[in-house]
Amino acid sequence: MKNNFISVIMPVYNSEKYLMQSIESILAQTIRDFEFIIIDDGSTDSSLDIIMNYKRKDDKIVVISRKNKGLVYSLNEGISISKGKYIARMDADDVSFPMRLEKQLEFLKTHENVDILGTQVNIIGDISENERLKYDKMLNIPFLDGHVREALLNYWYCFAHSSVMFRKEIFTKLKGYKDYRAEDLDLWLRALKTGFKIYKLNEKLVEYRIHKNSKTNYENKQYEGLKDGIRIKLFDVFNDCSLKRLNYLVWGASNGGKISKEIISQMMPTSKCIGFIDKFKTGDFEGENIYKPHEIINIDFDYIFIATEPGREQAILKLKSIGMDSIKQFLCTV
Repeated sequence: MKNNFISVIMPVYNSEKYLMQSIESILAQTIRDFEFIIIDDGSTDSSLDIIMNYKRKDDKIVVISRKNKGLVYSLNEGISISKGKYIARMDADDVSFPMRLEKQLEFLKTHENVDILGTQVNIIGDISENERLKYDKMLNIPFLDGHVREALLNYWYCFAHSSVMFRKEIFTKLKGYKDYRAEDLDLWLRALKTGFKIYKLNEKLVEYRIHKNSKTNYENKQYEGLKDGIRIKLFDVFNDCSLKRLNYLVWGASNGGKISKEIISQMMPTSKCIGFIDKFKTGDFEGENIYKPHEIINIDFDYIFIATEPGREQAILKLKSIGMDSIKQFLCTV
């Protein structure tokens, strides 16, 4: 095996609509030294037929097909049989630009201190312009030196999984993905704690598709990805969160605040929510008082969880303006 060899890993489940475009974008890469492992995770549409048609044409494709076992199982299975020194993720509804693998490989070869490398992405899909701009802002947040963990913890979906290439040794040392719906966030945070370095190229090398059936869109609607994300963040920030005793405020008296309080109560049963912060609402929410942002300085509390996406930036700026430190004293859960 050559030292530059790449294994591209792509799980597939009922992806017939976009699958051909995704497969062709990998087969059209400017470098040829890679294997393309496609895991058909029990698809019931024509996905397997599409995959096998390409397999007959190109021997770089390795196919796994079996009953449905889920994304995390598929990722771990595909990577475990891979031969590459480098692992490149790909989703069955996204598109890689022709020079994606070449540019990421060259960067990792010349920057031995970087272990996990993502890129900026171009947002595509059947969504409104406002939604496209929202996802573009979230997914293309720059990773500044020394602030990668802060970005991952405070910004939801800021590192596109299908844009990532990493050294396989990371997967081995961390023992793969864990069974979360936010499996990528968990892996990145565990990697940082272990001492691996994450970097994001300031170049769009992947088209990231948002549509009504996409994993991102589905989990946002069902809140399962959000709930797992909160669990992962609490594990990362508070080592033994079940023993942590905090009197905390939740910024956001709406659904995000309700879900955040629910998960925090489960994970940190000895902690207590003493109120919510909301710029527009008054009265009480979930049995606790609602305070205005300017009232924070008069409240005796230990920590603040920001649980509003529209008001996240304003909340962060306000808390930093009164001398509070990100992660140490506040954390975005949404």
